[in-house]
Amino acid sequence: RVANQTAFNTFLSDIEPSSTTVSYISSVQNSIRKYLAEHPSYKDIHSQTFLSGSYAKHTAIRPVLYDGKRDVDIIIVTTHDTNDNSIDVIKELHDTLKEKDLYRTARIQSHSVGIELQGIEIDVVPVASNAFDKLYIGSSKSNEWLPTDPKGHIKWSSSVNSNNGLKYKPLVKILKWWR
Repeated sequence: RVANQTAFNTFLSDIEPSSTTVSYISSVQNSIRKYLAEHPSYKDIHSQTFLSGSYAKHTAIRPVLYDGKRDVDIIIVTTHDTNDNSIDVIKELHDTLKEKDLYRTARIQSHSVGIELQGIEIDVVPVASNAFDKLYIGSSKSNEWLPTDPKGHIKWSSSVNSNNGLKYKPLVKILKWWR
């Protein structure tokens, strides 16, 4: 049993992103967040940012050889509300990002702006809020706002992991690697 646990721990270590990758991703996402928070006009729209997805939930894995890019999700809480046109909100973020030469690959996606950088695919997701601080994700196609709770999902993931002897997140990593 000890040998199996050792082999399992070694496997988990092998599929986790390297410290170099984690450092690079941290630098890139922090740069985007800072750029938006300090942008001359977007800073008035920008309320806060946070990571979502596998990096926020600590379930990121190293990409499989030849599998391409790492995916990073950044949520931008804006001062927009659900009465605003979601297509315009996403386009506004897109145009702001494209102003910086480093983010010239920015493209509008269904609910976000995608940026491709060296080894990373970043989804920058603008969200609106209502009077009750509920978050809504917009559509670039239908102009709808749909309820979303990325912070709630991060909390849920941490809770499930804690309530199950810290075995949930390693299991998620293994399933992602297997897939």
